[in-house]
Amino acid sequence: MCDDTKNYLLEDWKMTMTKIHHLDDIILDIRTKGLPIGPIIQVIAIVTSAGFIQDSPSILGSNIQFLSLIMVIGSIYTVPIFLLDRLYTNLLIDSAEHAKKVEDKIKIISLSKSITTDGRSTIHKIASTAIYMIIIELGYSIFMIDLLDKGNQITDIGFLLVLLLPIIIIVIVEMVLEIKKTRTTSNN
Repeated sequence: MCDDTKNYLLEDWKMTMTKIHHLDDIILDIRTKGLPIGPIIQVIAIVTSAGFIQDSPSILGSNIQFLSLIMVIGSIYTVPIFLLDRLYTNLLIDSAEHAKKVEDKIKIISLSKSITTDGRSTIHKIASTAIYMIIIELGYSIFMIDLLDKGNQITDIGFLLVLLLPIIIIVIVEMVLEIKKTRTTSNN
């Protein structure tokens, strides 16, 4: 390998490592500043619904409890935070895989292999997705139970599907991202 190529690859590696640190900072900000707002909204709903607000707003022709309304707002807020988290996590993993390829080409000490091990990435995605699913499903379930409890008729299977809708959507998003990543990896 000529010196120009090696210098180019080394510069590429440095830029990729800078990108990795930047993406890592973004993910940390999302999880420490963005994610907690959804559960905080839900906790505020639980605390304030203990009789402080007596009026129930009318939504879709039903009287919805204040608790249910604010809980679903916390869930709705969390959905785009989850999508941003997943986007930046995938970008981080892709960047680390690129850095690993460059490291293999120029034979330098691998700093990115620990980031991209399949076991860590998979466990990390499962754990973070579970946290988001719990927050989203909590508010959504309380809202839907309250809405359906107001006399709206629905079958047992329909009720289960309505309650599980956020989980189904998150699983579909994860599957699409995994299929896209598999296709991208197989093309390289």
